[in-house]
Amino acid sequence: MKLISLTFGHKIKSPVIGYFFLAYKTMEHMSTMKFAKGWKTWSGARYICTSLPQPYYFRRLSFFRQSGSSAEFTYIMLIQIEHLMVSAETALNLASSLRQRLSAYVGVYREIDFTVFS
Repeated sequence: MKLISLTFGHKIKSPVIGYFFLAYKTMEHMSTMKFAKGWKTWSGARYICTSLPQPYYFRRLSFFRQSGSSAEFTYIMLIQIEHLMVSAETALNLASSLRQRLSAYVGVYREIDFTVFS
């Protein structure tokens, strides 16, 4: 997959930072470069970043496009959002509203540290 990334600020590890993970399937005729160049609009990236309620704001947005034909999803977008995990209910409600507005598979996750003992 090829990466298109917009970054605002440095990566900060925090228990309140959360991520929206969006995966898009497309028809064969839709995976053209012309279509891909308009990704900020059709992926919902503009909508998501401008409609986040306070105190949420996006810190990083990464957009991936498949480079081969074996992937199930053609495009994947990952949005790092500050304060998303302050309230899990709010994060899940935001994800639910995105599912209704966008033609994408939507997930919410956060980073955790763990140790595996053998």
